[in-house]
Amino acid sequence: MVGVWLKTKIGLLLHVQREKMEAQSQKSPGGVGGEGGEVGGGGSEESWLGYLFGYVVLGMLLYFLLSVINSSAQAAYQRALEGNHSHDDDGELDTDGLCVVGSGGGGGACGGRSLKGSHTL
Repeated sequence: MVGVWLKTKIGLLLHVQREKMEAQSQKSPGGVGGEGGEVGGGGSEESWLGYLFGYVVLGMLLYFLLSVINSSAQAAYQRALEGNHSHDDDGELDTDGLCVVGSGGGGGACGGRSLKGSHTL
């Protein structure tokens, strides 16, 4: 329903714009821009300026996308980091339960402590 309404509005807008361009091209003998058929008749200066502006906008868009991805990665890392830590009964962070795999006294122990209830990194 919204798509049909939007399609008719855009179609009407394009039809009106096409008629305006045809009327303008009939007035000027050189085409749409009046000089050499270029739009705006500004020569090569407008062309490189347009390209420069396009690249600046593209750079800004890529920077925005990278910042969104970076922010999402930082949030996921923070959630994973908070999920790996255990808490004592009083809600304080228990850092004694963290061990690095392969460290400590062998066979399922970390520094002489049992690995049960501790987290390995």
